[in-house]
Amino acid sequence: MKRLNQTMLPLIAASLISANPVWAADQTSGKPASPTPTEQTKQLQELSPAKESNAAATSVKQENTFTSEVKKSLELLYEAIPALKELRLENQNYEETSRFEFSGPIWSLEFTNRPQTGDLLDRSSDVSASVELDAKTGRLLWLDIRHPDWASGDFPADQLAREQADAFIQKIFGPVVSKNLKQSPSLGRGKATSGNSNGEMEWARKSVSYNPIIHGIPLQSGDVSVSVDAAGHVIRYEGYGYVDESSADWPDPSSALSLEEARSIAWDNLEMNLVYDSETVLKYDQHGKAAETKPMLIYEANLSDLDALTGKPLYEMEPIKREVIKVQGQGQGVPTLASKEEVEAWLKKKFGIDVAGAAFYPDDHSLLLGEDMKTYRWRHKAGKDTVPPFQSVSVHTNKNGQLMDFSLFLSSKRDASKRDASKQLTLEQAKQKAMDALEPHLDPSLAAVELITVPEEEIPAWVDKSKLEPDIVTDYDFQFTVKRNGVEVRDESYQVGIDKLTGVVTNFSLHPIKSGVSLPSPDNLVSAKQAKEAYKNAIDLELVYIWEDYEGQKAPEPKLVYQRKSGTPSSFVDATTGKLVIVERPH
Repeated sequence: MKRLNQTMLPLIAASLISANPVWAADQTSGKPASPTPTEQTKQLQELSPAKESNAAATSVKQENTFTSEVKKSLELLYEAIPALKELRLENQNYEETSRFEFSGPIWSLEFTNRPQTGDLLDRSSDVSASVELDAKTGRLLWLDIRHPDWASGDFPADQLAREQADAFIQKIFGPVVSKNLKQSPSLGRGKATSGNSNGEMEWARKSVSYNPIIHGIPLQSGDVSVSVDAAGHVIRYEGYGYVDESSADWPDPSSALSLEEARSIAWDNLEMNLVYDSETVLKYDQHGKAAETKPMLIYEANLSDLDALTGKPLYEMEPIKREVIKVQGQGQGVPTLASKEEVEAWLKKKFGIDVAGAAFYPDDHSLLLGEDMKTYRWRHKAGKDTVPPFQSVSVHTNKNGQLMDFSLFLSSKRDASKRDASKQLTLEQAKQKAMDALEPHLDPSLAAVELITVPEEEIPAWVDKSKLEPDIVTDYDFQFTVKRNGVEVRDESYQVGIDKLTGVVTNFSLHPIKSGVSLPSPDNLVSAKQAKEAYKNAIDLELVYIWEDYEGQKAPEPKLVYQRKSGTPSSFVDATTGKLVIVERPH
């Protein structure tokens, strides 16, 4: 399924050039920026594509040297991160690219402290850094540093992360432009790992995002992100989608509906959905983890974004289709897999998958936002004359070893266009295979599950369909929800993917409610109308700009929108008391 994103293609504005020292003129004189003759600049000049043809993959031959803007950006980067000055430029590539929200020529640079005659096999103890820059303007697009001396599994304090990120933004963007970047109230978390036979290193980070401010209004998308480690080092930066004010004709905020008018329309359109939540979060701790939960029957608010000029809902969604399927659960529950050996045995017994001969990759936390998950991953390398049974298989468990999900990527999917669609399973055949895999794990007390079908996203009228890549779907994806006492359980769901050609299970996810949980009775509840009235004062909106993007194509113009105010606490209505509940978070 293709995805509609509220993003923007970065166009660097001439009107901001004099205010931006990274990709523009000198701020004090307005003259074109010229590089300082440091050892780093000399090194960059010496390793140009014209002199080191093997080091570059150049798609525009006439562009074979760094512009003064690129050199100036690198000088500022060295000032912001002095450790980069100690590294050797190992490789540079000039290439035309279209990645994330950026399209155009870039310089891709790789730095290291490894001597040129160093060991190529084990580089885990080397310092490495990758940098990407807009080849025309010099704008920093990407930075990632792996320094063994900085390795730590500890996350930085929020204040430290924000302060160091602010300092980096000030240095890279300069004081004028950085004033028009709004720091997000929430922080991201992540970890990167690297290891060898001597052990594994972790680089934990917190990420601070900044949104551009246009006419005093934040742009949702077009943001940049700075990641900081526990010691305050900036170890990652991402800014492919950054845009500035001159990139478009922006709707005039003075023409927008007033905040009170928007609140009134939002309340009229508001829908309250009754759901169970077996672990309703009432309070989060300072690390963003649930500190207090309990089973509840609640009303969730479905609040639509509004076009700020017309007051109409921004998106009209078709209702989700539901099919009730009777089941006879066998009560096997969720498998507990406490070791690599137990995972291997389960894969073989459940799905007939033998990982012998595949390379094993230990827990790398690469997709982890928290710390309560383990990853087991195997990969096959395809040879010239042999096709392995699968390309990769992954299993994720929680900290107690309980299965969270399983995924399989078949070797035959490497070129999906060559698959014979005439031999694929019918939807009903695949559905039966999904139920055969799922039913043994279901609660015997369940009489049925609901198969939900989310409507295909409509392609916007402004999209040039001739430029879209063929969307070849190789799997049937079945998503199931559960009702108890006639009410949907928000945190109980199951997912099974079936390969259309072979019928093998390619995705398997079990999320039942915990055994022994007592859900509240659905008797004597407040009505949806009463819940809506209780929620009225919780509607907090703000004006934002959005610029939609679909598969790399952006809308002709941005929109001015009213949406839920960033940083607004999560809230819901207790269906048994009718009271508004605001989820607590530490300040």
